[in-house]
Parts: sequence; structure tokens; C-alpha cells
Amino acid sequence: MAATLDISCPHCAKAFKVPAELAGKTIRCKGCQQTFPVGGAKAGKPATAKPAKPAKAAPPADVIPFKDDEPAKKPAVEEDDEANPYGVIKDDSEIPRCPFCAKELDPPDTKVCLHCGFHLTERRRRESKAVWEPSTEDYVKHLAPAIGCVVAIFVMFGIDIYCFLNMREWLTGSIVDLDEKNAITGETTFIVGPLCFNLWLGLITAALSWFCGVFAVMRLVFNFRPEEKVIKR
Repeated sequence: MAATLDISCPHCAKAFKVPAELAGKTIRCKGCQQTFPVGGAKAGKPATAKPAKPAKAAPPADVIPFKDDEPAKKPAVEEDDEANPYGVIKDDSEIPRCPFCAKELDPPDTKVCLHCGFHLTERRRRESKAVWEPSTEDYVKHLAPAIGCVVAIFVMFGIDIYCFLNMREWLTGSIVDLDEKNAITGETTFIVGPLCFNLWLGLITAALSWFCGVFAVMRLVFNFRPEEKVIKR
């Protein structure tokens, strides 16, 4: 709407409106037919310009107007949003977590998750099972054979020493005794001497002691814990 001026005739005091672009020009009064300059009146109300209503500014090209009957358009997706479409953010605390169950790893450098059994190096989940806690009776039954083997080794070692000290006496008067004396030493001579019997006895006890020793070491050192008993569900 064009701006207007409220003026009054200085001759007849008639008030009327004229366009604002006539300011400074001479016009004729419709009442008294006298002429006078607009804005230079000597009598009556001074000419005042009425400001026109400002026109609505057009919205910028990048601003989307809101309308009641139309939904607002979604803003363009930024590059960061495309790279992270699910909204996953980096944990500020830097806590190491299991890639399978997402629970905290304790200790941080562990190879197997204690919650789900996932092996971080092999990238596969270990099978978990529920077992009974071994009792005192289980330990006794598990370790008794190994302790028995240790005792057997000492017993066989004692037998060897005892036989070595008494073998000559036992063979004297037996079928292997020749009833003759050694001309140099004066000792009884035998068909098969005591040393031969002691040697064979030592070899036999050494072989038995070897097997007993291996079993005792494996059971007492490397397999000290009893076998696990799986809980049946």
C-alpha cells in the first residue's frame, strides 16, 4: 500500500490525504480552489507522512518455512551422519569390552571373556559347562594312587639294598652252591653268583620305579586337580 500524507488546507482548513510523493509540490484545494505547497503550509496542522506497512521479506533460500498443512522437510544428512548411521559413539572412558557380549573385560588384556567364553584371539566362543566343586574326598581319591606309587618306589629301593646285603648268605647251601672255597678270597663259590641275582632284581625294580615315578609326577604336579563332574540339567 502506497504511503499517504495527512494535510489540511491553510485557507479553508479542510483536511484530506494526498500521496506521499506529492511532498514539496503545489496542489489545489478541492474546497476553496486555492493552491498551496504540500509540506509548506502556514496554518492548520502540519503535514505528516503515514508510514506504509512494510512488505514481508522473502525467506532465505536455505530456510524451509513451517506450514500447518505441510510437514517440515528433514535437513540434509551430513557426511558424519552417513558414516555413523546408527548413532554409535565412542566411549570416552576407553573401557575394553568383549566384542560378543559387550561386557567389560577383566583384566583388560585377557584372552577369554569370563562372561560369555568368547576367545578374543581365535575369534570364537568357547563352550561353557557347569561343574561341581571338588570336595576333600575327591582330592583323596585322586591323589591316593600317586602317593602309593611314591611309597612303592621307596619300598623297592629298600628291598634292593636288603637283598644286596643278604644275597650271598641266602645262596649258601642252595642248589647253586658248589661247596668249594675260592683259593684267593676264601669265599664260597656259586654256579650263579649273588651279583647276577642282585643285577636282575635291580633292573626289575628300576623299571617298576620308572613307571610309578612318571605316574606320580603327572598326578601330583601336572594333574593335581580332580576330574570335573559336569552338572546334569
